[in-house]
Amino acid sequence: VIAIADPIILREQSVPKSRSCSCPQYPNTIQSKMVCRVASEAKRLSDGQSSAECVQRAEQLSQYLETNWLELLAGREGFLTEKQWRALDSHEVLWGAMVSSNPNPIVNVHKWNTFDWGSWVRTSIESQEPRIDLTSSTQPMKFPDRISVLYKLVERPTYESTCLRMEAWVLSHQHRRVAAKCFDDTVIYDYTSGKRSVLKPFMVDKLQHTFELQKMCKTKYTEEASKAITAVEEIKTVFQ
Repeated sequence: VIAIADPIILREQSVPKSRSCSCPQYPNTIQSKMVCRVASEAKRLSDGQSSAECVQRAEQLSQYLETNWLELLAGREGFLTEKQWRALDSHEVLWGAMVSSNPNPIVNVHKWNTFDWGSWVRTSIESQEPRIDLTSSTQPMKFPDRISVLYKLVERPTYESTCLRMEAWVLSHQHRRVAAKCFDDTVIYDYTSGKRSVLKPFMVDKLQHTFELQKMCKTKYTEEASKAITAVEEIKTVFQ
């Protein structure tokens, strides 16, 4: 537990599965498949079997998708994808990491999810610690791979908020998809009065700004993804 301002601190809250948080539940990797499908089409069109102009345009698009897959995948869901916002950035999955004394791979997902949670919040305000109350492991993680962990606020904090509800994605660089989704419910607690407390005003201001940045990011990369899809369809229409 890390103090923010005595006697108000954040503490872990355990939420039984029967009382799962109000965070939304997402279907498995629909967005991942879309990004992969567009990238595959662009790569196929740049294989040299079409005209020179087709290959050139497809190569440019393929290079863009190669470089910006994470932004297109997570950014269009409202995650801030710049490196300073990443809790983990291209973290190496070590051999044997998934075969430990605890055979449940979810333990490792939790470890990655909480590894540098505080750095994400410090980017918005100043440090805390979470409690994971739901994890959806969409695909198993395997060596060799690298992962990035991204966070976003699930709801806009207010001056009456007594907790932070956040979602985290663990992304596989090798497969360019979501490997797991986690939800954090971090409670503000006043040990003097022995009850939950509200967020400090300066925290609310900063987090509301972060939430607005998330909305802008979602708009930006939704448009970018649509442009990429349109570009692939145009190349196919013109040259095939």
